Amino acid sequence: MATVKEKKPFKNLKKKEDDKENKKIQISKINEIIDSCKDDWEIARLKKCDREKRQEAIGKIFAKIKGNVAAMLKKRTGSRLLQTIFKFTDEKTKDEIFNEIKSEITMLANCSFGIFFLQKLLKTKYFFEIVDVLAKNHKKLIADRVGAFFLDEVYQTLKKGPQKDFLKRLMGNKAQVFYSKTKLMDIPPKEFDFESIIRKMLDKGLTNLTIGHDLINLHISHFEKEEDKKIYVKGLLEFFVDFLHTINGRKIVNMILEDKTNLKSVIKQVGDHLTSLISSEDSRTVLFSIIEKSEAEEDEKLKETLVKDVTKYIFKPIKENIETFLNTENFDLFVVKLIELKKFEYLQSKFIKEIQKKDSDYSESLQKLAADLQK
Repeated sequence: MATVKEKKPFKNLKKKEDDKENKKIQISKINEIIDSCKDDWEIARLKKCDREKRQEAIGKIFAKIKGNVAAMLKKRTGSRLLQTIFKFTDEKTKDEIFNEIKSEITMLANCSFGIFFLQKLLKTKYFFEIVDVLAKNHKKLIADRVGAFFLDEVYQTLKKGPQKDFLKRLMGNKAQVFYSKTKLMDIPPKEFDFESIIRKMLDKGLTNLTIGHDLINLHISHFEKEEDKKIYVKGLLEFFVDFLHTINGRKIVNMILEDKTNLKSVIKQVGDHLTSLISSEDSRTVLFSIIEKSEAEEDEKLKETLVKDVTKYIFKPIKENIETFLNTENFDLFVVKLIELKKFEYLQSKFIKEIQKKDSDYSESLQKLAADLQK
């Protein structure tokens, strides 16, 4: 008769308790190291300090922290201390520090304090080594908000050519095997399937990252059927405003606007972000496109609804808060374009009345516009 192996219900619990205790000991050790470095740190970070004296202080600090650099970078004070050392130390010590943390870059990129140190390395000779590590471990970074934002910062630091190479590395092993020597835009569009990466980013609410917009734009091109593409783009509707601040994001915006059934939802969304949209030239262009598309709608019933929504969600909030918008950057350019489109009548009287107040102190361009409107 086979014997039943005895279960050890407390084995895993014991391991967890041991791990917890070891973590406490490690934290205590790092805190002690940081405390022991504070006097020398005060000397090392002085703006005006004798070079020899500063290097002596840095040498003492590094002797204490060597072997514990990555753990120290997880602490606020530890990260600040390492930033000081890296700023003033010699190349040999910098290399030692980097080599010690190289295998921990992914962990540090997901750490609120670790990234402050990594950001200091983005304009150094270590930059492309960091890029290589992030590309290999992008799945771990995209699943974390801090890591995803750092990944995006690194991606934006790359020039266009290396950016495309970086995206190609995110395509997986198939791309590395079959398209290793092929330029990104020469790869068949059907291969641009970034569904898994994009879904992780959207689920985490990471909808305003440049790398995310670039991936989505490429992913859209992989749909072979127009109807599939249309359905996918419609699923991005709720992120419309987030797409407005990047080049490829605005390409997605234009795809969304191609479907007139999306307009009603878009108008409501932009109504919540008017000041920021008016300030930006690219966003203003989209705002005017929405207004014009609503007016140009051929279906009379839909047109009536859209025009009412434009008034309700765009023009009415501006009219009711005219003082705020008169102090919004580039509002004069917004007004000029509305006049050109013959869409300023709803706002005109309130605009002039506010400008003419005795205690008003608005820009000369706005005052001139008000004067010209009364001629």
